[in-house]
Amino acid sequence: MVGVTVMRTWIEPVVASSQVASAFYDTALLLVVKNYYNQTNATISSHALEDAQQKAVSNFYIIYNLVLGLSPLVSAYSLSKLGDRMHRKIPICIPLLGYLGSKTLLLLLILLDWPIEVMYGAAAFNGLTGGFTTFWAGVMALGSLRSSESRRSLRLIIIELVYGLAGFLGSMASGYLFVGFSDRYREGTVLVSCSIACYAFCLFYSIFVLTVPKSAASFTGGGQPSTSPHRRSSSRRQLPTFRLQQLHSSIPLETYHHHALCGSNPL
Repeated sequence: MVGVTVMRTWIEPVVASSQVASAFYDTALLLVVKNYYNQTNATISSHALEDAQQKAVSNFYIIYNLVLGLSPLVSAYSLSKLGDRMHRKIPICIPLLGYLGSKTLLLLLILLDWPIEVMYGAAAFNGLTGGFTTFWAGVMALGSLRSSESRRSLRLIIIELVYGLAGFLGSMASGYLFVGFSDRYREGTVLVSCSIACYAFCLFYSIFVLTVPKSAASFTGGGQPSTSPHRRSSSRRQLPTFRLQQLHSSIPLETYHHHALCGSNPL
């Protein structure tokens, strides 16, 4: 039976919950953007409205993805360094905090009728806190610590599998929530609220439950300890003696008798 201490080192709950939250958020953002530009271009004819809406949505996502992709370059290196020097959970918790803040801005945008340009600031905030680049690097680093060298690839594949399955289930659930609640509430409110709840769970789990496992790199696949540096250094110190013995065995016996009579060293 798996102990509680071992279960607390599992990073899979964070991966699964964050991917489900991301699926909810992506669906909600698309709905909010389409509704915003529908209201903005309400005076245009139906055929021109569709073209204008597609153009506006495309322009929004170009700028949004550009900000979201470039802003992590400012902080990703620093957060990764902090994770290596101080604590392994820093590259995970800080991006999750950015995720939570940016999704909260989307919820406020829906409830308070803010302009859609607020999401550019949300994307910048998300990126400056590390974004997906730093978050995924932290997940892979923490997952590697809990595995031996012989099982590390399997461990990382399991994390990737959890990530993919969670995204699939999150996409299906987001469609169900959209169909079931779009008539009762503002479109996107339920989806964003579920996304915020999932990210809040991820942050809480990462800070208070998740523990950094001890490195399993010192063990081989069979569970036996690998050769320690002390043993390797001892074998290096014994190497000259071994070579000396080989040299002694290669000298003919007559040479030993001759030098023994002369009182000299055959070497």
